[in-house]
Amino acid sequence: MIISEQDIKSILPHRSPFLFVDEVVIDREMQTGTSALSFSNREEYWSNSSITQNDQDFLVLESAAQVFGVTLSVLLNKDKADDAKHLLLGFDACEFKHSVDADAPANIKVTLLKDFGSQFRGSFNLIQNDDVIASGELTVMQEAA
Repeated sequence: MIISEQDIKSILPHRSPFLFVDEVVIDREMQTGTSALSFSNREEYWSNSSITQNDQDFLVLESAAQVFGVTLSVLLNKDKADDAKHLLLGFDACEFKHSVDADAPANIKVTLLKDFGSQFRGSFNLIQNDDVIASGELTVMQEAA
């Protein structure tokens, strides 16, 4: 299942320039979501000479959170932002192995690992040039209805 940018905007409250995800491919059976990230489309962030490595790392984490939010919403059949209010609780075990190459495409893949009622645990990998650039886990809580 492919979730378009328009559908993403109905799920997430983010808008340009803070929406980093254009499309998410959902695999319900594997409980994964994958998005191609094009950093060159977001030159104001990735190519700016004032952006530090830490800034890039934070943008990777934000991208992972957005892909996970869309994936989780689709897996839970919540297709509108009002139906899918999630709160990012945090990241764990994050590793940044290499710097992001702003000129090369990358894929970010998230996987739903566990469901603790209203809390969800997932993992992410950012892959660029067939190499894992960053990986980690994230925890999200779904707002009670």
